[in-house]
Amino acid sequence: MFKKWEGEQEYSRQELIGELEDMLKYVEDAHKQRQCAHEVEEGIFRKVLEIGRLALGLFFRLCGDADQGERLVLANGKEVRRLKELHKREYFSIFGLFELYRVVYGSREKQKIQWVPLDAQLSLPESKFSYLLQDWDQDMAVDGPFDQVNELIQKILGFGQSVNSLERMNRKMSQSVEEFWAQETAPGAEEEGALMVVQADGKGVVMRPETNTPEKPSVPVPHAREKKDKEEKGGKKKMALVGSAYTVDPYMRTPEQVLEALFRDARKEGQPPPRPKPVGKHVRASLLRDSNGTMRPSYDEIFGWLRQEVKLRNPDGKKPMPCVMDGQDTLWAALSKYFPNLNLIPILDI
Repeated sequence: MFKKWEGEQEYSRQELIGELEDMLKYVEDAHKQRQCAHEVEEGIFRKVLEIGRLALGLFFRLCGDADQGERLVLANGKEVRRLKELHKREYFSIFGLFELYRVVYGSREKQKIQWVPLDAQLSLPESKFSYLLQDWDQDMAVDGPFDQVNELIQKILGFGQSVNSLERMNRKMSQSVEEFWAQETAPGAEEEGALMVVQADGKGVVMRPETNTPEKPSVPVPHAREKKDKEEKGGKKKMALVGSAYTVDPYMRTPEQVLEALFRDARKEGQPPPRPKPVGKHVRASLLRDSNGTMRPSYDEIFGWLRQEVKLRNPDGKKPMPCVMDGQDTLWAALSKYFPNLNLIPILDI
């Protein structure tokens, strides 16, 4: 049983095939009219988005409302019954917004819904935003303010998202960090490089003000990777501690070759042999503070995690272990605390 709502399309095979034929006609007409390539490229892309919308809509239509009968027994042994009305949820995909009407189970209407077969069958997210859209949004949010992410998505996909939605999405995803790290696995022993490298460094992060009043409205703050001009910061910085761990094969060079690489004119000479690529490079950052505002929890978290990485990927200590850090005393003190008995190769990053 699939409930068709007012103004919604059928999402049929014929409708999808018709849109494909329309795109072919568009290309043929564009050729006859000698249109510019970039105009045709834009037109084709918009039609591809429409085809994608129809195809995803057809997929949802084929899935139906996921009715599993009048009553069913959950995994915990509790019996629930099918509620009388279909319940609507929104699904915001890269092709636009869909409304899904599906069967839900519980004890009675207006009580907590205990099972939604369609949501489970399709692994739908808790929020209305699809996992793919969330992934794209947050990939871009790493390097730019949320309002710029919204502008770019709107330019490409043709719809907007509120900055508040993007911020809530970011906060929600951050709750999964510990779970993500808990399931992170190391590459197989046969894939690992000959050296086990650990690094740590401090990174200034521009903070957004907490308050938002008419006298002092909250405004988007550029990320730390943008220009450091005071007028663009818009807020104070906090120091985050960043750690990384990976393995890599040696890149053998003489001191003379190192100096030559630093001062060589790449325009006049050929390219040097390729450097070995890092294997399984994991990077983690922390902004934790204790009650006194110090970074001790961040040091405990990052260096404790680095120690776990070493135990996992270099358990017998046979791999040489370069440690690359700058001259900050607290970094080296933490290294001595968490790696007291390992024969590290300290490298000062200047």
